[in-house]
Amino acid sequence: MQKKWKKRLASVAPCLVGGLIGVPVGLFITHFSDSVVISPMGIALLFLGVIAAIYLQMILHEGGHLIGGLLSGYRFVSFRIGSLTLVRRNGTYSFARFSIPGTGGQCLMAPPEGKDAPVMLYNLAGGLSNIVFSLLAVPFIFFAPFPWAPLAFIFAAFGIIFSIMNLVPLNMGGISNDGHNARSLSHDPVSRRAFLTQMWVVGRQADGQRLREMPEEWFILSEDVPLSNPLLGSVAYFHACLLVDRGDYAKAKADLFALTNGKNQLLGLHRNECILEYISCALMTGKDPVTLRPMLSPELKKYARLTEKSLITRHRQNYIWALLTESDEASADISRKKFDSVSRRYPFPVEVTAEREMMDTALSLYRTNAIH
Repeated sequence: MQKKWKKRLASVAPCLVGGLIGVPVGLFITHFSDSVVISPMGIALLFLGVIAAIYLQMILHEGGHLIGGLLSGYRFVSFRIGSLTLVRRNGTYSFARFSIPGTGGQCLMAPPEGKDAPVMLYNLAGGLSNIVFSLLAVPFIFFAPFPWAPLAFIFAAFGIIFSIMNLVPLNMGGISNDGHNARSLSHDPVSRRAFLTQMWVVGRQADGQRLREMPEEWFILSEDVPLSNPLLGSVAYFHACLLVDRGDYAKAKADLFALTNGKNQLLGLHRNECILEYISCALMTGKDPVTLRPMLSPELKKYARLTEKSLITRHRQNYIWALLTESDEASADISRKKFDSVSRRYPFPVEVTAEREMMDTALSLYRTNAIH
């Protein structure tokens, strides 16, 4: 019954979001129509106010996570709005480009390692920040002169929208919002450990450490854990990536096959990532490409195209496919050039190094096979 409720909620979520955006805009037009919307300047003001409110509330939301993390003893890793990312690498700060489909921003913090660090404040502080600043804007709605009153109205309305979208527990396509994470973490120590593990990973990557150098026990889960939980699914996928980084493609292939078959019900992007990585590992271990082609469903191809702009892994996978399936050096060269382009602005150089090594290994395999 609960699963049906979640599916129904996920299916109507886009309509709810559209309604939440439309209601404040409609109220704005109704309330301020006499002074604002009757002119082209008023319409332009409405449009600019909406855009500014969205970005301001997004910044305040991620800033809330930042403050919540610092108060919980976490250290700063990265702060992203859109694709523009401020990242801390080995103690220095620089800007990079990175994005995750379905997310407008992200603040990553590294908790203290080796203990059960607090998690609730970090997860909930973003939505709470939106509420606090929306309430602070309310007096301006009633007492500020034009144009500050209508702009304050739009700002507050979108703050409430952001808080609802993030604090009401939702999971869509494998991406959990803050409320969903907080609910999982509050009563499930396994989920809490998985969340902390993900944060430890990004902290160490920012310090220049590769997955293969991290403790493998971080990523070992018992067989009975529900991988439909996005936090646990992420850790299971990280373990397979650790094996890939070690160059143990056969074991990684077996891990990835197990994750996408049988009782495991990986959600959304985790399942897509596991299938795409399985194909690469299978090619690296000499599996016949004919048996792999049916796995590339139209939906999976669409997902791969949508994530090419931000994920260097996708270009590495395309490179391996072009060489070891199509023997198409020209296409492989295009994928490598795209990889180089994206990697120049990628936030974590250690991932670039690992991906480049795998492409070099694939090239060696291709050349060996070509000789024989």
